[in-house]
Amino acid sequence: MAHPGGNITGLDLTYQDLSEKWLELLKEVVPRFSHVAVIWDPDSAGSSLRFKEIKAAAQTLGVKLQSLEVRGSNPDFESALKTATKGQMQGLVVATTPIYRASNGLANSAEKNRLPAVYDDRELVDAGGLMSTKFELIVNLKTAKQIGLTIPPNVLLRADKVIKSRGQ
Repeated sequence: MAHPGGNITGLDLTYQDLSEKWLELLKEVVPRFSHVAVIWDPDSAGSSLRFKEIKAAAQTLGVKLQSLEVRGSNPDFESALKTATKGQMQGLVVATTPIYRASNGLANSAEKNRLPAVYDDRELVDAGGLMSTKFELIVNLKTAKQIGLTIPPNVLLRADKVIKSRGQ
């Protein structure tokens, strides 16, 4: 920022586009989908941001949203999901936190309560959850060279696309 005209690289952790995609996926797989529950942790900045983005996406798509706040190091997913089923929610979106990822209870509780759920992390689908979405990792080697970085081979192997020159 002190040298205008240079390159800035980084990661944008907003989920606005993904939030809409998650709800669209639920609309595709759940007949007459109109109500969604969102599990999130208000004590987690990342989870709070994702909740706000999911809430905005729900308003855009005309989906009614129920907030399910689940806090703490030993989250009680079962109680939250029972609340969702009592509220006749037809689907679930999870604003994942590291604690949620570490718990197999979330995917199991969603299945037990027959709630189709979309997660932002494949790990929870591998643990028995229904669906997750992903983003692409694209690496621009020309930019890396210009800013003096060497991208490790393991990152290049994980990339969906590697750009070697402009216009590629």
